[in-house]
Amino acid sequence: MAMRDWGQDCPLKWILFQQVLLKLKESNVSISSIQSLLKIAKHEDINIIKDDDVKQCLQYCHDIGTVVYFNEEKLADFVILNPKWLIDAFRCLVSDKTENDIKVSDDWQTLKDTGQISESLISLLFNKEPELKFEDNKAHLIEVLKRFDIIVNLKDSSELYMPCMIKSCSFFEFQKHFCDESIFKTSWFCLEFKFLPPAFFNHIIAWYIKAVPCECYS
Repeated sequence: MAMRDWGQDCPLKWILFQQVLLKLKESNVSISSIQSLLKIAKHEDINIIKDDDVKQCLQYCHDIGTVVYFNEEKLADFVILNPKWLIDAFRCLVSDKTENDIKVSDDWQTLKDTGQISESLISLLFNKEPELKFEDNKAHLIEVLKRFDIIVNLKDSSELYMPCMIKSCSFFEFQKHFCDESIFKTSWFCLEFKFLPPAFFNHIIAWYIKAVPCECYS
C-alpha cells in the first residue's frame, strides 16, 4: 500500500495542532466547528495565524485519514474529528438492529421498498444512539453522507435516497413498469453484468439519481 505522505516534511505547528485534534477526539469530541478550531490554532502555543494555513493543515489531516474535512460549500463549517463516528452514523441508517416501532412505520417500509429516506426517519434512526449526538449534527451529517454518495438528492427535488437500499430487479420486471403505450419513453441503453462490485454500483446509481430527472409522461 502506497504511503504518499511518508517521509514528507510537516511543519511543527501542524504537528502541535494535530496533537490537539487527537486530544479532542480522545475526550469524545467527535465533531467541531471550524471557527472553534481556528481559534485553537491561533493560540500562542500553536500560532497558526492564517485561516488558510489552518484549513490546509485540516486538508492534510483529511488526506491521511485522521479527520473528515471538506473545504466546500455546505461542508466547510464543521470538521469530523473521529471518522469512526461518521461510520457509526451510517450504520444507524442501514443496521437491521432497529426498534419495532420504526420497522412498522410507513417511512421505514418506503426505505426498504424504494430506497427513499425521509428526514423524519433519519432522525428516528439517529436517535437510536443518543449518546453519540447524531441528531444534534444531522444537517452536517446529511451533507457529508451526500458527499460520499451514501445519501443523494433526487434531481430537482428535496427527496433523499440511499443507493445501497435500492433493490435490484430483473430486466423483465423493469420492463413491466415502462411498456405502457401511454408512457413516453426515450431510447434505452442497458448494460448487463454477471458481477459488479456493490460499492461501484451504488456510485452509478447515485450519479444517475442526481443527474437525471425522474418523470413520467402520460
